[in-house]
Amino acid sequence: MEIEVRQPSIESSPSLETYARQRVRAALGRLRHAVQRVRVFLHDLNGPRGGPDKQCAVEVQLRGRPSLRVEDVRADPYAAVDAALARAGQVLGRRTDRDKKPGRQSVRKPGSV
Repeated sequence: MEIEVRQPSIESSPSLETYARQRVRAALGRLRHAVQRVRVFLHDLNGPRGGPDKQCAVEVQLRGRPSLRVEDVRADPYAAVDAALARAGQVLGRRTDRDKKPGRQSVRKPGSV
């Protein structure tokens, strides 16, 4: 699973990038077989005006499936990362669970060769 973190409009912070990478692994690690690449984009929507304006957008490129994108906005960039990745993990989990339901894959009957 390839992880990319971009902070185009937030002052670059190695600790925030490290935190985002760790959270990606924690939130999506169990589903890494389905994930090709994760991109995390951090933006300051209001600039120096302040307020709950730190946006985290997460794009998950899946193997053999449509990609997904989730976003969250919070006052703190770390909280935005947590919320967006939690949501991405939930959505990805539902997608993979849906694909595992009977009728979505071939199932061998007992005794068949």
